[in-house]
Amino acid sequence: MLQTYSRDVAGIDNAKAIVSITCHTLAALFQVPVVVILVLDGKVVSVEKVGNIALQEAEIEAAQSSLATGLVVSAGVYPALTSRFDFWPLKTTAGGPRAAIGLAFDPDERPAAPSTSVDIVGRFLALALDRQHFRHARP
Repeated sequence: MLQTYSRDVAGIDNAKAIVSITCHTLAALFQVPVVVILVLDGKVVSVEKVGNIALQEAEIEAAQSSLATGLVVSAGVYPALTSRFDFWPLKTTAGGPRAAIGLAFDPDERPAAPSTSVDIVGRFLALALDRQHFRHARP
């Protein structure tokens, strides 16, 4: 699944489609609702989600906290006490959008080490977003 994702995301030249494929891949991999939040200059510019769960303000705040600290923010744990999503921040280059990947695990069925797969997908997403940013930033 990760190999297919990496090939697909490398061949797409549209940020919205890249984020959409990322959400669908993670949802298929973990069988949970997924959200990818793009932030530019401190403002949410895009929210893409898969799964039947409405995003709450607490989730947006948890994603922004994850981006601000550069750390994974776990659902139900300070500072995301009311968030249902765990968030992983993406490291992208300066100037482009930053992104947080959120997965809403059932607390009783949480996988042992989701960070490994989420980090792999996140790195491909970050590369694709950087590629988009640099492609459109060129004169």
